[in-house]
Amino acid sequence: MKITKLLATGLATVAAILLVGPGAIQAQDLSYADLAARLTALESQLQTQQTDFASYNTGGGPEQFGCKDCSKTVCNCGCPAWYAGYEVTVLRPYVSDASLGPGVFGDDYGVGHRVVLGYDNGAGLGARLRYWTYNHNHSTGAIIPQFHIDMDVLDGEVTLQEKMHNWDLLVSGGIRYARASFNNGLDKVYFEGIGPTVALEATRNIGSRGVYLIGNFRASTLFGDIRSSGPGIFGPGPSDDEITLVLENQLGVGWSREFGRGIMNIRGVWESQFWMNDTFADDALGFGSNLGFSGPTASIEFRL
Repeated sequence: MKITKLLATGLATVAAILLVGPGAIQAQDLSYADLAARLTALESQLQTQQTDFASYNTGGGPEQFGCKDCSKTVCNCGCPAWYAGYEVTVLRPYVSDASLGPGVFGDDYGVGHRVVLGYDNGAGLGARLRYWTYNHNHSTGAIIPQFHIDMDVLDGEVTLQEKMHNWDLLVSGGIRYARASFNNGLDKVYFEGIGPTVALEATRNIGSRGVYLIGNFRASTLFGDIRSSGPGIFGPGPSDDEITLVLENQLGVGWSREFGRGIMNIRGVWESQFWMNDTFADDALGFGSNLGFSGPTASIEFRL
């Protein structure tokens, strides 16, 4: 009986040395009950640390960037992801004055479509393509009863994602090709150009149920030409070396949801666009106005 107790005491001492280091050698003077109590406390502390570590890995916020079982910030999680998104834009055109007729466009909204395809390498770096098309016939005032707007915009860009405090940031830059066509039924005038585009997007989580705020801003400078067809009584004539500045922004909310092996994002935002060209805006050469758009945009995105 004494031999068994001595063996148990020796085993407990060795275990204490392995768990708490050289300082545990002093435990030889402790009783068997004291050593057992210390071992129980150490096991409890180790279990608590393992639980905290597991909770840190799973996170409590929405995994809105397609990184299951990773941190919600894509640039830290190391999870590559392909993604595809679709946006429907319901925009009303605006002009900077009433040169096109009284009550131009009124509350006449037009539907556009935007498709996004991209890839994240899991370290914050990625690339994407964005294509937006808008083709709508708008009713105007008495001077020009109908005004048709037809636009195609293609962006190819590199993306970089980073985290700053409680905000997730997405910076992008690349090349934009755009074609903007205006038709009053007699003449067709269009601008076609290409140039750099840059954008910044910021998102911030609200609570832990996948809801987040989103805001973004984009600027593009397009270098191209103005061309026309028809009798030439409407809009500017042919012109080379034209510059068009495009400013865009979105502001709204999103919701992220994990499904299967991917992530779904749904967003609702208010979108604004401003297309500014000196020739189009000239009273003598053009139709005396720049062009703007504003209205709601809804989108859905899947990340795999």
